[in-house]
Amino acid sequence: MAKNNDKRAERMARSNRNVNRAITVLMAGVIAEFYLLMVNNYYVKGGVGQVLTMMTVLQVIDYIGCALFGAGLVVWLMRKKWTRFAPAAPWLLCIGFFFAVSSILMLKVYPQGTTMMCVIVPVVMLIGIVFLLYPREFSVQAVGLTASLMAMYLIHRGSGSDTWGGIVTGCSILAICVVAVLGVAVFKAGKNDGKLKKLGDLRIVSQDGDYKLIYAVLAVCALAIVAALAVSSIAYYGLWVLAIGTFLLAVYYTVKMM
Repeated sequence: MAKNNDKRAERMARSNRNVNRAITVLMAGVIAEFYLLMVNNYYVKGGVGQVLTMMTVLQVIDYIGCALFGAGLVVWLMRKKWTRFAPAAPWLLCIGFFFAVSSILMLKVYPQGTTMMCVIVPVVMLIGIVFLLYPREFSVQAVGLTASLMAMYLIHRGSGSDTWGGIVTGCSILAICVVAVLGVAVFKAGKNDGKLKKLGDLRIVSQDGDYKLIYAVLAVCALAIVAALAVSSIAYYGLWVLAIGTFLLAVYYTVKMM
């Protein structure tokens, strides 16, 4: 009886930690999206003077981001000696990476880079929340579905364009590679009780996870991209099919958690 109570208390504590982390991810995503929307308002939709000013601001933010990332890397490497500052390392790395990468993308790819960041941030935020609150295998499937949905959208919008044809094909191949990497990771995790040894025994499949369902979802994602590349008109219908499939998976795992 005491053991059952201890296990129940441990599960509750782990659940509470995950909820707190999910709230932190949500708040960080909201703040990042607010920042990007402000940049979009003045850098993309603003007048000439505002655009020139924002270019200078983004260049400064890029340098700040690189400095923060470098500081985070140093703190992480010295985490065993600088134990007091060790908790700040992940924050410095994430914030620095976000500011550096987003600034470069928005400066180099105008104005599509800003639009891409406004879409990527909430997607990453949602995947992070799914990873923390849902069974781990759902987050793996969500990443694969997200990559395939983005590829299908690009194929749908960029089909027939000489300018974007190469970019669309490259991004689609990258999405297929992401799905393939996920499949390999799930296969390796299946040999280690759902955990990846090389990532510190990170669990990506729960103990009662359905591997057949995971492989089926990833296979559908890859096949959908290949089919859309072959016949671009399929991309529009593929978007709807994959979106509905994502919703049904969310319902399935929500019911499974009850």
